[in-house]
Parts: sequence; C-alpha cells; structure tokens
Amino acid sequence: MRAVSRSDQIGEERTVSDTLRHTFVTVVWQQPWPVWVGALALGFTNILMFAYARAIGVFPQMSMWGAGLYNLVGVEVDAPFIPYPLETPYLDVHSMIDFGIILGVLSSALLSREFKIRVDDWRGYLTGFIGGILMGFGTVITPPCNVGGFFSATMALSLSGPIMAVGLLFGAYVGGTFLKAQAKKALLNIDFTSASTGPPTMPTKPSAQPYAGGISLLVLCVAAVTYVFLDMPRHAGLLVFGALFGIIFQRSRLCFAAAFREILVSRNGSMMKAILLSVALGAVAFTIMKHNG
Repeated sequence: MRAVSRSDQIGEERTVSDTLRHTFVTVVWQQPWPVWVGALALGFTNILMFAYARAIGVFPQMSMWGAGLYNLVGVEVDAPFIPYPLETPYLDVHSMIDFGIILGVLSSALLSREFKIRVDDWRGYLTGFIGGILMGFGTVITPPCNVGGFFSATMALSLSGPIMAVGLLFGAYVGGTFLKAQAKKALLNIDFTSASTGPPTMPTKPSAQPYAGGISLLVLCVAAVTYVFLDMPRHAGLLVFGALFGIIFQRSRLCFAAAFREILVSRNGSMMKAILLSVALGAVAFTIMKHNG
C-alpha cells in the first residue's frame, strides 16, 4: 500500500477547494436564482432588518431627494412629510437602504457579467419618463412604495397592505394591457426572414465586469466601515441590509410590479405565490417580535 504524501494531500485539498469555489460561483453568480429562493431570502432579510431597525421600504427618501433637488436649483419647497425633514442624503439614515440597494444591484450585475446599458428609441424614453412621473406622484400621495406599502405593511398585519394591493392590481392591469399592445405591435414589425441563422457567438475575451463588481463591493464595505468610525453604526447596518436586498432582487429577478401584472396579463402566478410565501413567513416573525415589544 502506497503512503499518501503531503503533496498528494495538498493537491486533493486544492481540488476540493477549487470544486467548492467553482460550485459557489456557478450557483450564486452564473445562474439566476429560483424566484422562491429569492422570496425566502427577501423575507428572512426583512425580518432581520426589522429586528435591527426597520422594515424595507424606499419611502420617503425618494420624495425627500426630489424636494432637495428643487431647493438646489433655487425652487424653495418644504419637506413633503413633516416626520421626515430635509437632510443631506448621505447623512439620512433611511437613505442608506436606497443607496445599499443601488450598490447591491450594481455589484451583483457586474459579478454575474450581466451589466449592460440598454438603449431605446424616443418612444421608450418618453414612456419611461411619464412612468417615472406617475411613480413619483403616487409615492407622495400613497405615501409608501409597493414594497413598504404592501410587502412590509402586510407582514406587520397592517390593513393598509391588503388595501394597497387592490390599487396595485388595478394599476397592474392597466399597465399590463399597455405592455401587451406594445409587444404585439413590435412583433408585427419583426422580419423573421432576415434573421441570422448561425450559431450564437460566445465572448472569447475574459470580462472585466467581475473585477468592477469586486470594486463596487469594496466601496460598499469602505462606506460601511466609515460610518462605523463616524459613530453612525445604524447607517452602516442599513447600508449593508440594502445591499443584500439589491443582490436578492438582481439574482432572483424578483419584482413586485411583475407579480401583480402577470397574474392578470399572462395568468402566471408563480412570482406572486413566492411573494405571498415570503409575506406569510414575515407575518409570523413580525407578530412574535411586536408581541414582545
């Protein structure tokens, strides 16, 4: 029987380590997560952040940023909501969630080599602009976003969550009908006879996106550590939680607007079922925590 040398052991350990690393990279960054995995991850993360500080929601930061922008260009306006006075965004604790989501989505897209700046024609830009105005208008009069107003509110057993869902269903039907009309029109304009029939071309050069994603995560970590050293640990915590939410959204393609839209437009309820599972999980945890003060 041949004795196993130290070099053989090191080689086997490296092989196992490389295999595990390759599996982790493949599962986490090279393949989209199943939507139910994203929904469960979102629910657990929201439970932890609720225990730490607050539940997820991007309100009222967007409205506060808008009011700050008006003041910056010389149009004096007050804060849209009295409990949330105007403050410099990087000093506002609630804005940390928004910044974290943006950095998390960016880092995740780069690490998975899925980042791309997509261009559109003037109709697409106009539609996006009008949609953004409607979203901003709705955020101020509702006032929460669909994540905080429906998802977190329902978890917290607030009646406002299910009531908001009724309005979201109506809006999703109207918006979904508009998208169906656009898709039908675009399909009629496609000339399939001129489409290329060759095999798909895979990129031959290694992508620099993962390195840029690593730099983005490094910036996130430096920012979090800086807030800790400035005696602002809550800012750091919410920034990190926001980044986790961003990664979950990007990898699982979890979208609340799509969940409401697809059950009415395409009759596909898989995403809504996953979100309701997440809500049910969070409602139990939220109730226990609220019961204990």
